[in-house]
Amino acid sequence: MITRSTSPDVTIPEVSITEYVLRHAERLGDKPALIDGPSGRTITYGQLREGIRRAAAGLDGRGFRKGDVFAIYSPNVPEYAVTFNAVASLGGINTTINPLYTVDELANQLRDSGARMMVTVPPFLDKAREAGARTGVEEIFVFGTAEGARPFAELLQGPPTPPPVAIDPRRDVVALPYSSGTMGLPKGVMLTHHNLVANLCQCEGMENFDGFGERDVVIAALPFFHIYGLVVIMKFTLAQGGTLVTMPRFDLLEFVSLIQKHRVTIAPIVPPIVVGMVKHPAVAQADLSSLRLVFSGAAPLGEEMARELSKKLGCPVVQGYGMTEASPVTHLSPTRNVPMRPGSIGRVVPSTEVKITDVASGEALDTGREGELLIRGPQAHQVQGAPGRARGARGAAPDPPRGARRRRHPQGGRGGGRGAQGVRRPEARRRRARHEGRGDHGLGRGARRAAQAHPASRVHRPDPQVGLGQDPAPHAGRPGEGARGGELAESFIDPRDRYHPARGTLGPHAGRRCCTAPALQPRREWADHGAAVGRRAGNRWCSTNTVPSCATTCAVRPG
Repeated sequence: MITRSTSPDVTIPEVSITEYVLRHAERLGDKPALIDGPSGRTITYGQLREGIRRAAAGLDGRGFRKGDVFAIYSPNVPEYAVTFNAVASLGGINTTINPLYTVDELANQLRDSGARMMVTVPPFLDKAREAGARTGVEEIFVFGTAEGARPFAELLQGPPTPPPVAIDPRRDVVALPYSSGTMGLPKGVMLTHHNLVANLCQCEGMENFDGFGERDVVIAALPFFHIYGLVVIMKFTLAQGGTLVTMPRFDLLEFVSLIQKHRVTIAPIVPPIVVGMVKHPAVAQADLSSLRLVFSGAAPLGEEMARELSKKLGCPVVQGYGMTEASPVTHLSPTRNVPMRPGSIGRVVPSTEVKITDVASGEALDTGREGELLIRGPQAHQVQGAPGRARGARGAAPDPPRGARRRRHPQGGRGGGRGAQGVRRPEARRRRARHEGRGDHGLGRGARRAAQAHPASRVHRPDPQVGLGQDPAPHAGRPGEGARGGELAESFIDPRDRYHPARGTLGPHAGRRCCTAPALQPRREWADHGAAVGRRAGNRWCSTNTVPSCATTCAVRPG
């Protein structure tokens, strides 16, 4: 059974993402668009519009053309928005990169995306140069100044007269974020101008969702390289005429201080920050009365924690759902006119259809059943990038690689269920995961708790590239050592993942500092590319970074 959104369908204009984001810029010329949190440096809407045009003209003068890929390897700074929209206005493709990546990880993405140019910040310049030299990046810019580096500001010195570029919003790729996952290397997700514009229109057209308006000040504590930070926070705020306060790195005390200083009205965050705001005494001592909405995403937020923070702040704490491959929003929780359901991911956004199918048989399921969530809508990506194929020809989405299919009803690879009114409630996030980041903070809740309960399955080692001083690494114990209740500690370690003392990792992934999780599902036959398992082996899923049989389980309660 296919369920459609209860909100009316939205009209999606055939425009570029830059044109849509700047639709209010002329009228709001003197209003602050972006504020650098640490320094207070401000860019108005008029300056943003002119800066984008100057940067686009400067890039064109250096030979950047439609279909070329520009890498942004930077933390959150106001110039991030200038860069992205300038590249987009030329018909270029932005690939956004995690600023904590190692040289090898950075080089992998630069090579896979085919990036020609890159921008970074002075602290990351050495890594950018080394990775760029390996991959043929032609030119590296830097926000600010650094010895021997070309300042990004040079691009802004010329006149604001970029060349006219014909953009086909439905075919031309504008964003190439990499969806990191539980299997293999991160994979590029090709999103067109139309995908991003559609998702912004869907969020704006969501009934009873009162968020991200012209009157709002939104804090950008989450990174712009991630689809949540890029679209939900940056693009949606600017497209609505709001003001964005950027944070280059997250610190809870600074986060609270900036909310108080700038009278922030909306805080888009993730569940670990919710927990911090509930537990940390500084939050109770600060004046956070300006907040009218806390929006959580990227991971399930429990009902109890949502209620506790809502009571503490005196404002709604709601959450949504989505994925990189859906640009990203597919569900939003109402904030007015209907009863609040903390812990629910909300209702389907406009112009979107979903259905729940049985993981084993593929049959559609009725209300109240658990299964796999399939999503169809104009925000769904064209095809997920394969190594060497992510870029395509001059910005247009290429033919799918072998084993991939174009899907306008993409197989989400996510668990879900349907309630009587289309409201969904996540109960657990169960991944047989190898976290690509540092430590165990990126694992699903069940996996993280199990790992924390079994020290032999964790690794804590100093990471000089990130600057985290961690506890000494425990040894990977012998069978039965350190286990609780007679369980074997090694039963929580994937047989393919063993501690390697020379690398300080678990598993065969050199330099990636892996952290294993419990094997929550019996192993099945793995498909090529690590994209799917079981009956659909060989096909690519919309979310190829998950294992569909154990990715996410949502138990949906009626009403």
